[in-house]
Amino acid sequence: MDTMSETVVTRAIIDLGAVAHNLRVVRKSVTRGVKILGVVKSDAYGHGLVEVARVLDGEGVDMFGVGDVREGASLRAAGIRKPVLVLSAMPERATPEAIDKELTVTVPSLHFARQLTSVASSKGRVVKVHCVVDTGMGRIGFRPDSAAEQIAAILRYSNIDIEGIWTHFPRAGAERDPFTLNQIKVFKNVVKQLGDRGVPFELTHMANSAGLINYPTAHCEMVRAGIVLYGVAPTKALRGKLDLRPALRFETEVVFVKSVPAGTPLSYDHTYATPGDAVIATLPLGYAHGFDLLLSNACEVIVRGHRAPVVGRVCMDQTLVSVGGIPGVSIGDKVTLIGREGNQSITAEEMAEKAHTIPYEIVTRVGKMAYREHVNVTR
Repeated sequence: MDTMSETVVTRAIIDLGAVAHNLRVVRKSVTRGVKILGVVKSDAYGHGLVEVARVLDGEGVDMFGVGDVREGASLRAAGIRKPVLVLSAMPERATPEAIDKELTVTVPSLHFARQLTSVASSKGRVVKVHCVVDTGMGRIGFRPDSAAEQIAAILRYSNIDIEGIWTHFPRAGAERDPFTLNQIKVFKNVVKQLGDRGVPFELTHMANSAGLINYPTAHCEMVRAGIVLYGVAPTKALRGKLDLRPALRFETEVVFVKSVPAGTPLSYDHTYATPGDAVIATLPLGYAHGFDLLLSNACEVIVRGHRAPVVGRVCMDQTLVSVGGIPGVSIGDKVTLIGREGNQSITAEEMAEKAHTIPYEIVTRVGKMAYREHVNVTR
């Protein structure tokens, strides 16, 4: 353990073995022969971009999905040679680096394609692209009613190689959702129109984590596995659908313990006062570490194998918990925020419910201030 890790008490521990396990589970769940794009955007959902990508690369993932050119460049610098698709729209000024790093670019419009081919031409390079069709997400992409015509027009740009066509689901967490079923129909119709126009491409993909579970007809040639790779179900309804193992453990330790009388107000704005004599432990983390302000007076942590409630307002870098019912709590005791301790377990999904948000936000925010440690426990 390095010197810095010895001095830091709040840490995010990432089980890379769990990530590898989850990829294998996804591979078994999709139609045979379907490729898997591992989504590692936003620093691999807070789990460590390069570390996670290396594991997925070793496990045979077919492609990576990143949020911007910077992340793609980081993968190239780390020695990742497999295809890397930038999933978001990018400004024109980012295209030179995307081309230099041999990244695959998402094309959302004919206007962007014109800009891209100009840059590629100036470099004497051919850039691979995936054209995105907006079938209902409402973020970026060609309109379905004109997509085939506009994408076909890109064929005249010799510096652009149309490798893929894709779309995205906003509601795939619901089974037999009419909107999602219509998206599948619309997208497949666009793909057919492109075929009729003689537009060559190798890959189509539309299923995200929820889609690959709920909509096998949307598997196409490739699926995009995101949150499931990190052992988190996309929605509450999908928990238990796959044998996922959480990759993230979030923990800290007790740095101060005090006994206080009944009626003692605690933390900012005194949103909590002790109902009786109490023992209060101070933890060295807060919303700067990804422990959300909305968890104030609303969640529990695990101390010595017992659940202890958070009391008072969560601060920027300190949080209070009531430990009076737990024998022998002392400075230095480990505190589990996400993970298992004895017979108790707290998941990112539970924390998200208490913070009135989604697990995606919980895991991506953890680790910005916490020390991040990568291990390989799950096989």
